[in-house]
Amino acid sequence: MNKLFKNIVFIALILGVISCKQDKLLDVLPYDSFTDATAFSSKARCELSVLGVYDAAQSGFYASGQVRGYPFGAASFSQGDMRGEDMLNQALFFQITYENTYSSGSANNVYMWHTLYGLINKANLVIEGLQTAGNSGVLSTADANKLIGECRFLRAMAHHELCIHFSRPYAEPNALGIVYRDFGTKDQATIEKAKSLSRETVVSNYQKILADLDFAEANLPSDRQNIRAGIVAAIALKMRVKSHMGDWTGVKTEGAKLINVSSPGQSLIGGYKLTALPETIR
Repeated sequence: MNKLFKNIVFIALILGVISCKQDKLLDVLPYDSFTDATAFSSKARCELSVLGVYDAAQSGFYASGQVRGYPFGAASFSQGDMRGEDMLNQALFFQITYENTYSSGSANNVYMWHTLYGLINKANLVIEGLQTAGNSGVLSTADANKLIGECRFLRAMAHHELCIHFSRPYAEPNALGIVYRDFGTKDQATIEKAKSLSRETVVSNYQKILADLDFAEANLPSDRQNIRAGIVAAIALKMRVKSHMGDWTGVKTEGAKLINVSSPGQSLIGGYKLTALPETIR
């Protein structure tokens, strides 16, 4: 009996040790994700957080959790290219676009809405984290504002896309626009705050979009030649926004920042220029 009791105690101790070790392993954070407290604890992690906002712009979710190129990725480009007479409609996916028979319940509309606001929320959360990093000295003021400028550029682009598809045109400036979100939702309090927001007027939406782009233009680098936003991108998007507003004087003013009158094929900012031959484009 004593031997049986000792064996039972020994087994219980072994199971307890294994259980403790298992608990310890379960507490280890994964290497590919960070908590809110650590995501902005270094300059490198701040950069990674901004790249996450770009990723949200190119690869949003779709029905049944599929990853699709919404709102500005491959799916968006494919839909835009499917409007010519040369399309081959092998899938009904493209027929709605070709016939322009969208409705409020069309999957493409529904997930453009979801993924655009998903992008906006990620941009807002990262902006808040970058502001904290700047205030605490993790980032210099210039570096923080540069990264915030990228997020505000993406936030403006997303809100403008929502305005194009889900609000009245700017020709009716006092008509209903969209809900403009300038804060992130991460807990019940911020979720309730977001739920309490109402649609603003179209003119209010456009004012906030331009404010985001003005900040981006003032803080983004001028020599950026890669896929990330720079001053040229901010100015170009302002031109597009103002064209939707019918502000042609504003379009010309923004364009004058880029166009070299004495050398029309070369940009005044960033050294961009047309190639001599189209086949040399890279």
